[in-house]
Amino acid sequence: MIPRPTGEEIRSIYVGIEESGIAPDLQGWNSNGPIFAEVIERIKPAAIVEVGSWKGASAIHMAKLTRDAGLDAVIYAVDCWLPPIGVWLGEVPRTQIPDRWDAQTLYEQFLFNVKQAGCDSRIIPIRALTQCGAWLLRAWEVQADLIYIDASHDEPSVFADLESYWPVLRPGGIMFGDDFSKEGVAKAVRSFSLKMGRAFREVPAQEGTQWVLDDK
Repeated sequence: MIPRPTGEEIRSIYVGIEESGIAPDLQGWNSNGPIFAEVIERIKPAAIVEVGSWKGASAIHMAKLTRDAGLDAVIYAVDCWLPPIGVWLGEVPRTQIPDRWDAQTLYEQFLFNVKQAGCDSRIIPIRALTQCGAWLLRAWEVQADLIYIDASHDEPSVFADLESYWPVLRPGGIMFGDDFSKEGVAKAVRSFSLKMGRAFREVPAQEGTQWVLDDK
């Protein structure tokens, strides 16, 4: 098993990002709902995986919750951080002209937000498509206490993420996620729940609802 990175090793990822001229932008959806505090208090995680991180709001929220609880937790944030064609699967890009090579990226915004929040010793970005990220975490033999699913919203992609990350979740761990109010997400969660023989519950959120699967 590959040793877990130290806080200093994780901080090295973020060196120089504060001098990049990026402005703060922590926009997100349902990133600090009560479900995060609930599952963290219950599980007291040492390792969390977030599948779909956008600009880092929910990863930062979980990092702060674990820090405030005195937990030495690390968060693996999996995202491709691509332009909108990669983020909003199925939408046509607004232009055929690609971004300049030196244009600010979503990844840089994520790094800046994490660094500014003082969470750069706890959050490890995994810059990959979700399936590749799951493969990498399995290769590292990561066993997560919590896995938060918030990447795609179509049924096949969400179901694939649930299946791919289930082996990364330790026995007794919790898998939960966002956007249950979206049809594709709800169908995938219901199908996976039936397949695994584990019930789930729907949780009210600021926008729509979130979901929590029974302990593994």
